[in-house]
Amino acid sequence: MARTIPLISKVLARVPRQRCYWKARWQDPWSEVPALWCDFSEWSAAPSMPVAGFRWQYGLKLAPGEVQFGPRFRENNRLRFFVKVAYDIYEPGEFVESASWNWVGVLDIELDDQHGPIFEAIDGGDIVAFATGINHFTCYGVESLLDCQRIRTSLVGPTSGAGAYWVKDGLQFNQAGIDGHVIGNRSTGELADGGFGFHPARTGGAKWNSYTIVDYLLRRQTPADNSNTPQIPFILEDSHGVIPDWDEPVLPQQGRTTRELLNSLISRQRVRGHYFDVVAPDDGGTEQVRLRPFSFAENLYHLENPSNAFVPANHDPIVIACERDRGATLSVKRSAADKFDRICVQGAKRTSTATFSFEDGTLDIGWPSALETLYEQGASTAADYGAIEIDERFVRNETARKADKLRPVYSRFVLPDPFSYVVGDGLGAPAEWLTPDDANPAAFVRIAPQDRQFLTHLALRAGFDYTANNIGLGTITAHAPGAHHYLEPIVLFRRYDWTEGSPRYRHIESVGISAESEIESVENLEFYTAQVRVDHDDGSLWLNVAGEGQQHAIAKSDFTPLAVDIEQGYSDFRYMICTLTVAWSEHVEQFWPEELPFGVDAIRTLTIDAGEEYRLDYIPPGTTVQLDPATGELQQSTGGFLRDDRKQLSGIARLAYEWYGQTRKAISLETTTISTELALGQLVVSLGDPDLAGQGDVLTEEVRSCITSLRLESPVSFGQTAVPGPVKLSLQTAYAEMDPLAMGGGRK
Repeated sequence: MARTIPLISKVLARVPRQRCYWKARWQDPWSEVPALWCDFSEWSAAPSMPVAGFRWQYGLKLAPGEVQFGPRFRENNRLRFFVKVAYDIYEPGEFVESASWNWVGVLDIELDDQHGPIFEAIDGGDIVAFATGINHFTCYGVESLLDCQRIRTSLVGPTSGAGAYWVKDGLQFNQAGIDGHVIGNRSTGELADGGFGFHPARTGGAKWNSYTIVDYLLRRQTPADNSNTPQIPFILEDSHGVIPDWDEPVLPQQGRTTRELLNSLISRQRVRGHYFDVVAPDDGGTEQVRLRPFSFAENLYHLENPSNAFVPANHDPIVIACERDRGATLSVKRSAADKFDRICVQGAKRTSTATFSFEDGTLDIGWPSALETLYEQGASTAADYGAIEIDERFVRNETARKADKLRPVYSRFVLPDPFSYVVGDGLGAPAEWLTPDDANPAAFVRIAPQDRQFLTHLALRAGFDYTANNIGLGTITAHAPGAHHYLEPIVLFRRYDWTEGSPRYRHIESVGISAESEIESVENLEFYTAQVRVDHDDGSLWLNVAGEGQQHAIAKSDFTPLAVDIEQGYSDFRYMICTLTVAWSEHVEQFWPEELPFGVDAIRTLTIDAGEEYRLDYIPPGTTVQLDPATGELQQSTGGFLRDDRKQLSGIARLAYEWYGQTRKAISLETTTISTELALGQLVVSLGDPDLAGQGDVLTEEVRSCITSLRLESPVSFGQTAVPGPVKLSLQTAYAEMDPLAMGGGRK
């Protein structure tokens, strides 16, 4: 329930009383400086930097509490001092110190406005010159120190028998595994100070989450001495669930600053914000710089993945009622640019992994017949060919056939054009759609001509069992733990002992069968290996015979030999079976709302690119996924969706629509009524006092944005006739620009 903060002008209002301090070291006590004046102080939420302006007037001045003018000298050696202004707010009957209205920062810039000397007579009649002018100091919030040095070290440990130790490298938080899986590298237990470090071994680490990373940064990556001992204590306030303890970010830190990392973890793109203040511990020790997170969300948001993922509602919602404030100036920014009627979340291009072969009519040669003729002729058309020895003819033919222009012959394979979109098991019975239509399984989806090509890797991963009905049942299991890379294309050739009753195959990259078993009747020359690759540019399949063999060693049916050519054996690409992956011409995508909005002429759709991590990978029934290593028999899958991330994409779209389907507003408010109830991070739910009788909804308005800036201006006049203006409080609100992909859910 939002509480109402009324701003009501008073007949007689007392302005805040300020007290200014500075000190050289954080551990030093504050020294009050009565002559130092704060013109303005601005508290800001990240990524903006808090700033304040101070002035010091020097010359012959009347010091506070004195009745006689005396000299005040220029303060020109205070750069990098810590500065504080404390405001005492008038409560009924007295001024009360308010810790929430303390501004603390670092003096970084000085502008010396020199007015020239004045001359005064002193005792004895001597004339003395006094410098006059004003030192203008610009100070930035103490969190600016987190931007002073880039991270180049990490704390590791502890190891068995030894304590934690520092390494001179900014280690990455977590490591990215395949398919969105994350590999943790956080220590499994807390260190002596209660925080975590990096795991001392390459494996077995726990996973970092945003909360433990923020805690690590505030403990380990703040201003420190040569022994890495922090000199200014930074602490993390209870985050009310704002900083996720359930996500698994992969976050590099080498060469980045602590403030930069904090801004990425607690960002408006994640519907989260934060700011810093300075508090004194209860035991009266050294003051601590406290990070205070807040949520931009009005309501609790549940994320799709993991199941416990959420964004909490703002813990301090307010209503600002300034109808009775004569000194208030209010501006409301309304914009339809950030409101959308529909959300589309798009992932990677859809893929189908199928078996292709010449027997099925689903594979074709990728070289012109003219080149094949030249290949077969070799060097036989040379004028002196008939006059040279047979051995030299053989060498000349072999050399001629290795010319660059003949490289595609018996080597390059492509999809047929036109293509029927029907695939099978590679043995001559194509009956399944390569790209079945989701809305009508009896139809297929066409692929654009330029997209009819193979991908360099399969959508299958090494070490997993895709055979039988494992895909359809969702029971795909890994043979062994660890990272599993994507498989290269599978190209299978008939073995020497292939028969109609017992079809046996081998991988074309594998060593010939005669090297696996001693069979006297089979010669080594009859079994060639080839390197398999898919061209990255045009998606054609290439088989390059390895070693000293010639390319026609795999073209038994097509190659017409010359008299000097040696018989090559059994290998024949006309009977090979290839399992390859083809990309569709469309991406996997989900919409929310699922149906088009009614009554809208120009529907505004926000399209979010979720990237390659979100996939929809299909395998038609009958696809060969592996060989039985013992028998060489084909092992096939009954098909199904290998990866189907449509549910996750739909959840992202729904979450984005919940945010971008609403109108949000930003306000600017300037008032002379100083209220200590206003603070950074508060969610301004609406404007207008809901209890004013008869007002209805005419003067009330929903806002739904958070206070991200508070500025207190304290004008002062040093002239004899000028009248300073009133003390003014200004606030600005902002709303988050949600990036649903950065919210912290993601795949696991």
